[in-house]
Amino acid sequence: ALLIETGYKEIVDEMWYIYADETIRRSRLESNRGYTPLKVTQIMDKQLKEEAFRAACDFVVDNSGLLEDSFRQIDERLKSYTRRVE
Repeated sequence: ALLIETGYKEIVDEMWYIYADETIRRSRLESNRGYTPLKVTQIMDKQLKEEAFRAACDFVVDNSGLLEDSFRQIDERLKSYTRRVE
C-alpha cells in the first residue's frame, strides 16, 4: 500500500495506479468492509492525494466502473509489451 512512499519506483519497471472516483471508493469501503463514513475519511486522509499517485505512476487503470472495464484496460496495456516474431 505504500509503494510510492517506500521507493519501489527504484526497483520496478513500471508502477500502475488503480484509480476509482472518491465517491465510489467510499461506497465500496462502506458496503464491502462495513466501515463507517468517519473511518473511511480517516483512512483517506492518511493517503497520498490522487495527483501524487498519478505523478508517480506510469499507467492508470480506471476502476470506477465494471470489473470487465478494468480487465480490458489491463489487457490492452499488457498487449503493448508483446512483441511479434515473424
